Amino acid sequence: AKAFETKLLQDYDGTPYAALGALAMARIYVEQDNLDEAEKKLRWAMDNANEQELKEVSRLRLAQVLVAMEKYDDALSLLGSELPTAYVSLVEELRGDAFRAKGNFDEARAAYDKALLTAGGRSEYLQLKRDSLGPAQENVS
Repeated sequence: AKAFETKLLQDYDGTPYAALGALAMARIYVEQDNLDEAEKKLRWAMDNANEQELKEVSRLRLAQVLVAMEKYDDALSLLGSELPTAYVSLVEELRGDAFRAKGNFDEARAAYDKALLTAGGRSEYLQLKRDSLGPAQENVS
């Protein structure tokens, strides 16, 4: 399997197949709980994909892996750069997850609220995440 990975990523690096292959390999590594290798493959895909959509998908998946690895600031940094509006809900949900894990509950609430505004039909689980944080805290002086 490693020989195939190496051949695909080196010999076919200028093709969409290499980036798609790296995404597929990353999924397998996540399923095996090998997040370090998943991170490497997703970074490779993000940096080497010729198609903008593949770069964006790679970045979102990498952010998910970084949150799972407890690299919250890295995930937030990755999500800080501009992504198409189609990804707003997912980006904000990931930001909420990272802020929540860091203990920044006000920022998590705000991110989840923004995600809910654009979530469409997939908002039930997102609403549960948001509700678990309770209402926003009032500023008391």
